[in-house]
This record gives sequence, C-alpha cells and structure tokens, in this order.
Amino acid sequence: MNKEPYLKRIESYFEEQMSVEEKQNFESELKSSPELSEATEKYKISRQAIDLLSEEALRSKLKDWRKKKNGIVTINEPLEKPVAIPKPATKVRSMWSNSIRKMAVAASFILLATAAYFLIDAPTSNDPLLAYFYAPEGDEKLRSGGNPDWNLAIEEFNNKNYKQAISHIQEIKSSNDVTEFYLGQSFFYLKDYKSAKENYQKILDRPGSSYREEAGWNHIVTSLLIDRNDEVANLRLDRIRANSRESFYAKAKELKKQLRMEE
Repeated sequence: MNKEPYLKRIESYFEEQMSVEEKQNFESELKSSPELSEATEKYKISRQAIDLLSEEALRSKLKDWRKKKNGIVTINEPLEKPVAIPKPATKVRSMWSNSIRKMAVAASFILLATAAYFLIDAPTSNDPLLAYFYAPEGDEKLRSGGNPDWNLAIEEFNNKNYKQAISHIQEIKSSNDVTEFYLGQSFFYLKDYKSAKENYQKILDRPGSSYREEAGWNHIVTSLLIDRNDEVANLRLDRIRANSRESFYAKAKELKKQLRMEE
C-alpha cells in the first residue's frame, strides 16, 4: 500500500496548516477511505511516540510527579541542603524508572514500525512501472449522458480533479463498465492503487465487459505496483506476453523486461 502520498496532507492536518475547506474535505475523506484513516492513525501514534521519547517532556513529567511525593527530589534540581529520602521512595523511584524505560522502548518500536509503514516498499512517483499504465486518449465512451452526476464526474476528471470525480461517480446508483473503469483511473491518479485495483477487478468479474482488456491490463500494473511478486499478476502478464494477438502484447514484453532488470 502506498502511504507516502498521504503523508504531506496528514502532516498539514495535524500541524493545523489546512484551510477550513481543506480540513473539512480531509475529515470527510477520513470517513470514506480506510487507507487514509489507517495512515492517519499510524501517524498519530508516531507523534505520540516522539512526544514520549522527548527528553524534555520526560523530565517535565517526572518532575511534576516527584513534586507530589514527599521527600523525593526532582532530577537535576539543585539542593540547598541535604534532603532526607524515605526508604519507600527508593522502591517507588525504581518502579517509576522502570516504567519510563519500558515506555521509551515501546515508543521506539512504534516509531520504527510507523516509519517502515510509510516508507518500506511504497511505490514512489518515479516508479518505472507507472510508464506502463494505460490511459485512453479521446475515449469515445467518456461522454455526457442523462445522469447529472456523471456529467459532473466527466468535467472533474477531464480537469484532473480526481477526488471530485470520484465523489460524483460514487453518487451514481447504477454502476457500469464505464463508471467502474474511470473510478479505477481516478483512484490510480491519486496513487490509491488498492482502490484502483478493486474497481478494475469488478470489471473483470463482469462477463462481456467493453473495458475488459483495458481494466485487465491496469489491474496487472496496479497489482505489481503494490507487490512486484504478486503471483496472479505475473501469471496474467506472462499469458499476454505469450500471445502476439493480445492488445497489450508489446507492453507486456517491455514490462516483463523491466521486472527482470529489477531482479
């Protein structure tokens, strides 16, 4: 899953750098996008981990806590005269120190795990596989119709406002090959490859689809962007590459060559 595209927006949200409209759109998308919601939660945990690991924050919390305990001296606090520390305080102090260490260790693991979540195996904007994505030019099927939401979706899609296009397409009650395909295309351009793949799959599950070849090819590309070792995607790629009559035969040969170069 590609979380990197979300990171900048999530940071802006937590740093309160968004406009009122941007914040409302972000919070609305949180409710409809499981991927964004998950990424946001991971980011929130990482911020908490960083706060917990902050030396100054730990010192401040420890200082406040110790001031509430009679006879317990604050760390690094200068002494004007010796202070008697009751025996029970030794045990309490030891327990507190152990708790701090445990929390710090736990926070470290959370922080590392979160960093890995955002960065490891995430498709980047210069991923060579993006060059193999199929985008129809002057598609005759993409035209106005009787549905106002579809007309608005076309306008937003052509203007590269893919989030708005998705919103309008999802308002259409009866989906078809065209709506599913361009829903997949919109998700792809937003680098939400998982959602794009799901919409392409819906077309593949529909017999006699007019977008079957295009959706099938982009399903392969999105699958490999998510995981280069996807067995189903690699099998489909080999099948196309073995048949010169396939529409995406040439692209399949080039894509396979690219994958071999990466091995």
